[in-house]
Amino acid sequence: MKNRLVIIIIVIIVLLVLLLLYIFNGKVFKKVEIKKIKYFSFGYSTGTMINSQVNYQLTCKERCLISVKPNQVCSDDPTVVEVDEEFEKKLEDILVKYNVGSWNGFQKSDPGVLDGNSFNLSVSMEDNQHISASGYMMYPNNYREFVKEVGELFEPFYNPDSKEKTKVIVNDIECDFVLEDNEAAKEFISLFPQEYELIVEDYRRMRKELDIELPLDDKEWYYVNRGDVLLKDGKNLIILADDYMEHGLYTKIGHINEFPRINGGKYKIQFLTDKSE
Repeated sequence: MKNRLVIIIIVIIVLLVLLLLYIFNGKVFKKVEIKKIKYFSFGYSTGTMINSQVNYQLTCKERCLISVKPNQVCSDDPTVVEVDEEFEKKLEDILVKYNVGSWNGFQKSDPGVLDGNSFNLSVSMEDNQHISASGYMMYPNNYREFVKEVGELFEPFYNPDSKEKTKVIVNDIECDFVLEDNEAAKEFISLFPQEYELIVEDYRRMRKELDIELPLDDKEWYYVNRGDVLLKDGKNLIILADDYMEHGLYTKIGHINEFPRINGGKYKIQFLTDKSE
């Protein structure tokens, strides 16, 4: 009798262990039916260099908006554009074609790989069903084919010229100054023409206290890029001479494309009045 009881207990323990393994392998997540997408977010890394990340997003409420951030494009400079129901249907067809509903609950990684690539997917349907999947150097079925077709759908909408531009001269080198769509940027260009003679601090940034206080549109930043023009506390203008990690609240005014590196760290920056769309 005792032996029989011990065997029963052992069988129960084994079954519980198998059940836990089954759960943690992500196989208890139900396949989700793809229909009427109201939110889609997919991102993946392509390396360890700056901006080596691709992000696509669709949000449908009163209207449908997509955000497109291709590889090697600054993460705060995506193109955002309105799309129609046909785009939503094409995305839905891709998810169905590659059985992405079965990816729900996929969460695997290869701990033996350093500096590898990862992906993250989140999809919500109108009926409140959700798909959540992520991985590091391990991928669900049909992943590569899915990435290719989603990119072909989103990437044509990327337009680096969608933001307003003006000109800036940095030590006699003419550059494009791409403006953010916020009140701080609008008030900043109202000060043009403007010339600043600045010296780089700590090999990274230049500061200038403005004569007027500009409106704030602060966001939390973890990484800033060479050529970024930022505002701190309304009056402190910061221009980045190099990329670096920086955690803080800033209002971004714009970005100077192809910002030159100057030996000695002394810059003369002239913001001009001529603008182009």
